[in-house]
Amino acid sequence: MLKTFTLRFRSLLLLFFIFIGTELHSQAWVTMMLDPTANFYDVQTAFNNYWAGKTIEKGKGYKAFRRWEAYMEPRVYPSG
Repeated sequence: MLKTFTLRFRSLLLLFFIFIGTELHSQAWVTMMLDPTANFYDVQTAFNNYWAGKTIEKGKGYKAFRRWEAYMEPRVYPSG
């Protein structure tokens, strides 16, 4: 009984970390956006590359990024 539970728990834990790892890797622009030392134009490029060829979906961060972009763009130097 305990052996079966341990095996299931480990399997679920492994799947969880695989899922989280792929999610975080696929949206690097989110991490960059939250980093105050990141270059604005690098974040903008990463976002545009991520969304290139994709359909805009609700709840994926598209509108939140565009709001952040509109807020930050006039506040950064041309160097980013």
